[in-house]
Amino acid sequence: MTSMASKIGKACGTFIIFFIGCGGRVVDNHQPDDNGNPAGGNTQPTDTPVPTCDEICRRAVDLCFPGASIVQCSSDCQAMASQFKGCPGLDEFLQCRIKGPVTCSKNEVVFEGCTNELDTVVRCHS
Repeated sequence: MTSMASKIGKACGTFIIFFIGCGGRVVDNHQPDDNGNPAGGNTQPTDTPVPTCDEICRRAVDLCFPGASIVQCSSDCQAMASQFKGCPGLDEFLQCRIKGPVTCSKNEVVFEGCTNELDTVVRCHS
């Protein structure tokens, strides 16, 4: 029997590559940042500190499943960040993820938006 935490971890593990979600509750933090820029997708580069994978995963998982484990999500995020280390756009992608909306379904979290930032990072290895 698979635990809820392991299901959430698997779902969060896929957050880095391609994020197409269907249905579920959408949680969107579209409040302007300190510079008046809209939060969520297409975040412009700023001097804002780059969030850690733990910060990104904790925020997303807590929006849908407060208190659930972030171990798998954080591990997958760190692997991705290592793989794309030094690539243009990685910092902007991570900054977008900390602010972007997530979709909550029965037992997974899907990150929405940030597709332009993701495309920039993925092109680094193309």
